[in-house]
Amino acid sequence: MRFKLNHRSRGSMLLEAAIAMTIIAICLAMSFAHTSSLLRSDHSAMKLKAKMAFEKMLNSTSLKEESLSFEGFEVLKSVSIYQNHDDLLLVTLTATDDNDHVFLETRHVKRRSDYE
Repeated sequence: MRFKLNHRSRGSMLLEAAIAMTIIAICLAMSFAHTSSLLRSDHSAMKLKAKMAFEKMLNSTSLKEESLSFEGFEVLKSVSIYQNHDDLLLVTLTATDDNDHVFLETRHVKRRSDYE
């Protein structure tokens, strides 16, 4: 018993395989981009929390240096005299992560009368 193979491979099979591999690669690239954006969004959530802490500390009338600790970062407030003007204060707010990397910093000039 001999079997005859009447099956011929066409060139379009190679093209179909290439298209399938391209579609899979695009899907993997999109999933990687989505995952990396989710990981980056965690840092932006820290920035939002830090900005809220900045507002709270700016509204504080204390001239002392303050610090607030949150999960994953710390906010520091320092007050100094602004450019040798005794009636003006420079309030510097700095947010640092657990590795002491500054990820957000603002400076505001306030009148000393606002703090008395």
